[in-house]
This record gives sequence, C-alpha cells and structure tokens, in this order.
Amino acid sequence: MKKNKRSFLGSISRCGILAGFVLLSMAACDKKGTMPEPDPDPPGETLPYYKLLRVENMPTGTTDASAPLDSRPPVFFKLGTNEIIDAKYSKTNRWDVSFGGMFNCYISGNNGKNGTNHGFMGPGIGGITIVDKHFDQVTDIPDDSRFQTAADVFGSDAAGNYGDKTGWFLYDFSGVIVSDGRANKQHVAYALGEPLTLWNGNVVQPRTLVVKTARGDYAKIKMISCYKGLYSPDLWFMDSPFIYFTFEYVLAPAGSKKFEIK
Repeated sequence: MKKNKRSFLGSISRCGILAGFVLLSMAACDKKGTMPEPDPDPPGETLPYYKLLRVENMPTGTTDASAPLDSRPPVFFKLGTNEIIDAKYSKTNRWDVSFGGMFNCYISGNNGKNGTNHGFMGPGIGGITIVDKHFDQVTDIPDDSRFQTAADVFGSDAAGNYGDKTGWFLYDFSGVIVSDGRANKQHVAYALGEPLTLWNGNVVQPRTLVVKTARGDYAKIKMISCYKGLYSPDLWFMDSPFIYFTFEYVLAPAGSKKFEIK
C-alpha cells in the first residue's frame, strides 16, 4: 500500500423517553429522533443457497483519493443479494457483513446486541469467526458459540505487521516478510485465501471466514484480493489500486451443519 497515503496504522435529537433512559434513547434514534424503520423479511425472497458466488472489485465507499484511509465509514454488504447496502440501514438486518476499521479491512457480522457492533440496537443475530483451512476444505459449520459479535473483528494476521491474532490478510510494511524489501513491495496487504510463502520459506496457511448472517443463515468466505483487478500476490505492489475487495462465498440456510456447493 502507498507509503505516502497514511500508514496502515493509522444532532442527536431528543426522544420521548423517561429521563433515566436518555442515553439509550439517543443511541437508538436517528437524526430525526425516530427509531429505525421495521425491516421485515422480504416476501418471496429466494436466496442462492449452496451456490458459489463471487464479488469482484467491491469499492470501499469513496472515490476521493484525499480521504483519510484510516477513518472511512464502514461498508455494509448483504450476502443473500450480493449487494452493498446503504449505511442508513445499518440498524436493520438488511446487511450481513461490514468492512470497517482501518482501511475498511476489518470484517464483522451484524449483531444488534453487542454495543460495539455497527448494527447495535438493530435486529441482527449474526457474528463471524475464522478457520485456518482452505475455503474448499471448510465443510462443517462451526457451533454458534464460535461466532464473535463485536465490530471490526478480523483483519491483519499476526504473521505480518500490525496483527495480533489470526486474520484474513498479512500486511508487509517493509516488504521483507513476503519479498526482498524492494520499494514497490513495501506496504502490501496479502489476502490469505490461498497459502502464502514467505521470504524465509515458511508458509502461512489459508484462512476462511465463516459468517452467521443477520437473519441466522451461514456463509463461508474466501478473501481473494484488496487490489482492483489483481488477484494473485505476484501482481500486488505498493502502487496497485486499493481498496477494492474481491471474494467468493457460499451460503447455507439457518440450521445447516454443512457447507455444500450444488
């Protein structure tokens, strides 16, 4: 990623509620002082269960190159309909995964009960976890206790810079973890959908994200790239256009125990 952009590190109105609940009310109200609109299940909606779906070059919400990349608003995505959802619906169950945090590279589910979640106070019942396996090898759906419900849960992996746990990408600040340190391989983020061989010969195993959606379905996600039109590590350089997410996923209905492609 570009070194000259920032380092990767880096009216509420009144509601008619009793005074003892003012703070809660403020969080639940929008700018007009109204609660989020009800969001019932769309009638007749048919979701693409057990199909391999692909998203290419999903933008991160702004084309303004001068925007601070470490403070962009989160992007919301609905897996069932393969579309970006307007942020005004953040407190509904219209979205399933959010891309937030630094550089919008931290992914989470939609959960209305966790106070840090982007969907807090909404009806979402989702969450997210990560598995140290290749996408094709992830067939069992984890137990619900495995899913984390906070915001911006999984991002940079501990095998790279600025990561302290398992993540979906490895960030190479100086270009010496994955490459030989030459200038154009510095500040590169490597998606871990496939095994990644480091400069010292070690191999980082692939990661697969598993999501419980806002309405209780499940999805496994393979993150492929965060560079526009570039889908393999040999094509990722400091000046490659970013952040544009490419990923594949499979949906399974609520109550399922297995992921399949039919």
